[in-house]
Amino acid sequence: MPEPDGFLRRWSRLKTQEPAEPEPTPPEPPEEPAPPEAEEQPALPPIEELGPDSDYTVFLKKNVPAALRAAALRKAWSSNPAITGHKPLVEYAWDYNAPGFGALNVTDDPLLIMARLRDQLRQGMADADAREAALSEAQERDENEAEPEEPRSA
Repeated sequence: MPEPDGFLRRWSRLKTQEPAEPEPTPPEPPEEPAPPEAEEQPALPPIEELGPDSDYTVFLKKNVPAALRAAALRKAWSSNPAITGHKPLVEYAWDYNAPGFGALNVTDDPLLIMARLRDQLRQGMADADAREAALSEAQERDENEAEPEEPRSA
C-alpha cells in the first residue's frame, strides 16, 4: 500500500496540474424585458394629500417605482401621530433626581406617603361614584321624558 501524501504535497501537486477545461455551456437566450410603458401604473393619489387615514396599499404593488413607494411610506410614518408621538422608554430620559422617583429619601415618611395615596384613591372613588350617580339620574330622567303619559279615563 503506497504511503499517503501529506497535505502540503497533495496541495502542491494539485496546484501544479493543469486545470481541466470546463465543459462549454450553451448560451442562454437573452430575456426580453417588457417595455416600461407596457406595465400599467395604478392610479396613485398625490403624496401631498396622504394622511394618517389614507390607504397606502396601492403604493406597495409591484408596478410602483421604488422611490415613489419610499416617499409614500415616509409620509405614512410621519403623518401618523401614534408613530411620531411615540416616546420609547429609555433609562436616560427620566429625571431620577425628581422627588418621588426611586428609593425613599431619609426625610420621606412612608406613613405620610401611604396616607396621601389612600386619600387620592378615596377621592377618585368618590368622583367615580358621583359621576355614576349623575349618569343614572340623567338616564332615568331621559326615560321618563321619552314615555308618553296615557290619558286618564273617567
